[in-house]
Amino acid sequence: ASETPFYEINEQDASKLKQGGTLNLSTYSLGPDFNRFSQNGSSTSASETMGIIAGAGIWRSTFKGEDELDPNYCLGFEAKEVDGKITAEVRLNPKAVFNDGTPITYKAPQSTWNIFKSLDNGYNIVTSGIYEFVESVEKGEDDYSATVTFSKPFYPLQSLFSEILHPALEDVELFNNGFVDEPHPEYWAGPFTLADKGWDSTAKTFSVVPNDKWWGTKPLLDKIVFTQMESSAARAAFKNDEIDAIGASTSSTYAEVKNIAGTELRKGTRLYAGGLDINPRRVKDAALRKAIFVGTNREALAKIQFQGLPYEEAIPGSMIHMPFSPYYQDSYPTPNNSVSEAQKILEAAGYTKNGDYYEKDGTKAGCAVVVFGDDPTNKGKAQTFTQQMKDVGIEIRIDQHADSEFATILGNWDYDISFSG
Repeated sequence: ASETPFYEINEQDASKLKQGGTLNLSTYSLGPDFNRFSQNGSSTSASETMGIIAGAGIWRSTFKGEDELDPNYCLGFEAKEVDGKITAEVRLNPKAVFNDGTPITYKAPQSTWNIFKSLDNGYNIVTSGIYEFVESVEKGEDDYSATVTFSKPFYPLQSLFSEILHPALEDVELFNNGFVDEPHPEYWAGPFTLADKGWDSTAKTFSVVPNDKWWGTKPLLDKIVFTQMESSAARAAFKNDEIDAIGASTSSTYAEVKNIAGTELRKGTRLYAGGLDINPRRVKDAALRKAIFVGTNREALAKIQFQGLPYEEAIPGSMIHMPFSPYYQDSYPTPNNSVSEAQKILEAAGYTKNGDYYEKDGTKAGCAVVVFGDDPTNKGKAQTFTQQMKDVGIEIRIDQHADSEFATILGNWDYDISFSG
């Protein structure tokens, strides 16, 4: 086993840190939809920005990735079997309130369940997850207790109320469209909230300040400012000391920033499964989707991803669990990286080769891979993938977009294939 840890953290006791200061960071996309729980608003960028002001939930993650109860919101959680059904008793913190003054009672988890419990209820959610297995959320012994009854067991229970939504968001129109260009800080809770005029759609900046309604430990920072930038602009801003930290997960960024004086490199695990997210709404033929997966040489794509970085990994076999998780198992299709197996799948589905590419009913086997941003690593990966698919007999086009379009394109399912790490 490698002696290098999976992550390098610098945990400090808050009492040793100074009060004050502004943290400047870049992010690849701000808005247009600021509801990070909707399909259009869900992205890593939204988690980084809106996650700071919309952080209500009964669980929090430790530095080691383990779940623990967040005492700011939850004072107790007990699950047991009652009459053959899993029942969870949730004890909410009576001090917890949304920014508009609405107390976080059992009604908030109840509304959260109502919003997420089905993909067919009109809410533009990403997934129903644990909530479709919940039968009811009812008031417990008082307003700050919720009794959750499951129709079927679900694992892990720690995904229950990892987010708690304001009851106002049960309004379908507000949930789906009300957060476009409007972060609505009044509906959220957390140690930070949006600064006055904190969302600047012209400058593309998102600024947060300590929340005077916060009942927990007060933040040390005076302000955090996120600015939307393409990767090349973020590199320039970091070199000019305009932003305080930058992700360097591609060789071009790493090479440009690694020797800047007064900076520190911190490593974490970034699993690159050579993963592909193939959109079944657009690439409707399951045989074509399977052939793409089986014919992809993930090792070659990972080599491009990590070229020039002080990092390597064994190609993982799961897009759900990390290899160091006790629940990990290799669930990737076998054999993969096989041109002949991919061709057999297409031929069994009625495709025949015509020149370089397979066809079926006069339609060429093919689709497009979407690439975001101006980093050459992503472009190189797309070009290599295109060639791999040509070897199989599948025509792939490259659909190039700015980083800032990520949330809109994925939120509207407006893509065929995207790379997924």
